[in-house]
This record gives sequence, structure tokens and C-alpha cells, in this order.
Amino acid sequence: MKTIAMTGHRPERLGLPLDVRGNEWTPIRYWIHNTLKEFIDKYGEITVFTGMASGADIVMGYVATLMKQSGFPVKISCICPCTGYGRKDPVYNQIMERADEVINIHDAWVRGCDNDRDEYMAKNCDFMFAIFDGHQKGGVWSTLKKAYRYKKPVSFCPKENWPDAYEEGK
Repeated sequence: MKTIAMTGHRPERLGLPLDVRGNEWTPIRYWIHNTLKEFIDKYGEITVFTGMASGADIVMGYVATLMKQSGFPVKISCICPCTGYGRKDPVYNQIMERADEVINIHDAWVRGCDNDRDEYMAKNCDFMFAIFDGHQKGGVWSTLKKAYRYKKPVSFCPKENWPDAYEEGK
């Protein structure tokens, strides 16, 4: 079984609404679905790591829940920096209820807990998906460097799947 993790930006940085069920997220949801299906076709059952942050992490978890409900061989692992992380997101409960595993890196929020979660996912995945704007600073860039350090292949969501409202450098 292969494990796929996601790193990516928050909705504000992508010019998208918080709720990943909206039409604005459709191209990204399709990309995730189609790319996960390619992995299933190649490897069989997969496990999806979602870090439960709003935006890219949540949309990965959401798509995985839909695929699991439709009978695809998908397991979901919520890799949370701390207990309750992401609980304000509109689809948080849907993902948590369908998760096969929930790992809380820390019991409560501590400085650097997001980084610890990212390290865990990069170290323990087989592949990394990324929704990345190319700016070499911040959490997504840091996570990509971790994935590269562990020699994990990275699949980038093509920018043509991003909303028209996205402006370079936003």
C-alpha cells in the first residue's frame, strides 16, 4: 500500500473560499481525484495523509472521503499537529468521521507543531502532492524541502487548475 501526503496553501493564499465543497474548488478537486485514481490503478489500495489545515490539506481529505464512500480502496489518516486542529473547517467532521486513523503529533498546540506534523508526513509518505505557488518561503516550501530530503517524489497541481482570481505574488 502506498501513502500519499498533501502540502499546500491556505484558501486565502489561493484566492479561494474556506469551504472546499464550493464550485471554485472543482478543478483542484478533480485534479486530486484523478491523480489519486492513477495511484490506485497503479498500486491498489492507498492511504491518504491529510494534515487537516484549511485549504489544500482539507480538500485532499475531502476528496479522499468522497472516493472512499464511492468504493475506492482509500484509507484516510488525519495527521494533526495537535488535538482538535482544524475543527473550525466546514468539512472537518466529515473527514474525521471517515478517517481510518487520527494521529495527534502533540496533545495541545505548541510552537512548531505544524512543522512537526509536516516532518512526520514527509518522512512517512511514499509520495507528496503539492499545491504550491512557487515562492520559496513559508510552510509549504519547508515541507517540500523535507520531502526532497527524504527523496519523496512530488506531484504538483497545475496552476491552470487554480482560480482565475489567483494573481502571482498574492
